[in-house]
Amino acid sequence: MTIAPALVVSWIWSANAAWLLMCTTAGIYLNYEFFHLCCHLKESAFVRTMPFINTIRRHHKAHPQPGDHDGEELQI
Repeated sequence: MTIAPALVVSWIWSANAAWLLMCTTAGIYLNYEFFHLCCHLKESAFVRTMPFINTIRRHHKAHPQPGDHDGEELQI
C-alpha cells in the first residue's frame, strides 16, 4: 500500500526517505493492531494496569463499530 508513495518519495527525495516512509507506515499499522488486539483480550492484570491500553479498551467498548466481532472478546 505504501509502495507507490515510496517510489514517488524515492524519485523526488531519496531512497532512504522512501524506506523511512515504508518502515514508519508498517510500524504504525503494527501498533494499531496490537492495541486493537488488547481491546479484545480477556480482563487480566496486564490490560487492567497499563494506562493507555485500559483507556483504549474503555473507548473501544463505548464506541463499537457496526459488525465489530459481535461485541465478543477473543478467547486468547
